[in-house]
Amino acid sequence: MRIYKSPSYPPFSKGEGKSPSYPPFPKGEGNPPLIPLFQRGKKGGWLCYIFVLILVIFSTLSTSGKELLSNRDFEIGTTDYWLPDPSGNSKLEIEKQRVFNGKYSAYIYMYSNTVAETYVYQQLNVKPDTIYTGSGYLYDSDFDYEVGYGYIEIIWLDATGRELSSNSSISITENSSNWQYITTGRVKSPSNATIAIFCVMVNKIRTSDSSKKIYIDDLSFVEEEEVISSTSAVTPKNYPNPFNPRPPKSEKTKIIIPEKLLGEKLEIQIYSLSGDKVRTIYSSEWDGKDSDNQYVQPGVYFYIVETEKGRAKGKMTVIK
Repeated sequence: MRIYKSPSYPPFSKGEGKSPSYPPFPKGEGNPPLIPLFQRGKKGGWLCYIFVLILVIFSTLSTSGKELLSNRDFEIGTTDYWLPDPSGNSKLEIEKQRVFNGKYSAYIYMYSNTVAETYVYQQLNVKPDTIYTGSGYLYDSDFDYEVGYGYIEIIWLDATGRELSSNSSISITENSSNWQYITTGRVKSPSNATIAIFCVMVNKIRTSDSSKKIYIDDLSFVEEEEVISSTSAVTPKNYPNPFNPRPPKSEKTKIIIPEKLLGEKLEIQIYSLSGDKVRTIYSSEWDGKDSDNQYVQPGVYFYIVETEKGRAKGKMTVIK
C-alpha cells in the first residue's frame, strides 16, 4: 500500500497533471451469449459456423512477449544495468545466500533515516498503446514490527521526459519469511509513451541492524507480441508427456527446443493452469518440482521457452 508520495525521478522531469493509471483490462459485461445462435434457425447456424471458422484461423496465433529488462535475475553476478536512486539513498548489492532461483539475487538497503522511500530502476524504450506486464519476486527480511514494504512501479514518459502516468503492483506483505510474487498485471502504455521507467520501490526505516533488507529476484518487464505457436516448426514439445515425477517412477520430461529457437542462452518458465509461476529452469529437462524443490500437483502446466532468437509456448501434463 502506498503511504508516501513517490520521489522525483531525475534525470527524468515529471509532468504536471498526472494522468490516471491504466488498470488491467476488465472483461466486458453484458455480452450476449453465443449459444442462442444455434437456436435461430438456418441463418443463425451459418453465423455460428462462420464464427467458429474465424476462431480456427486465428488459433494459429498465441500471445507471447519480449523481455525488456537486462540482468533481470542477477545471474551474471553483478548489479549491472540497474541504476540507484539519484539522491544516493539506496544501495543495491548482490546476494548469494538468499536467492529465489539460480545462484544470485540482489538486495536493496536504505542509507537514510529520514527518507521515506527509495528505488532502483532501469530506463527502457517502449511502444505506445502496447500491452506490458511487470513482475518480480521480493523478500522482506524484517521479522519485527519495523515498517517496510516493496512493490513494482512502471512510470510512462513521453519523448521529452514528461511523466504521463504510472502503474503499480500491490506491495509485498511485511514481516514475511517467504519470497512473494508481485505483478502489475497486463497494462497498456499511453498513446504517446516512448519511455518506461521500471522501478523496484522500497520503504524501509533504517536501523543499526544492517540485516534489514528487501531482496529482489527474477524481475520481468514483458512486451506482449504475437508468435506463431501452432505449427510444429516453432512449438516446443516434451517427452514423456504426460510424465510422473514421483517415486518410484521418478520421471523427468525433456523439452525439445524448436530448431528456429536454438541458441546459446536458454530459459524455460513453467506456469500452472491458473497462471501462477511454478519455476524457472535453465536447461531443457524438468524434474516436476517447483522453486521450493517440492513435487508439483498433478495437472496441466504451461511453459515458455525463451532464447535470444525468440519465445514459444508449450503444454505438458503431470500425472501421479
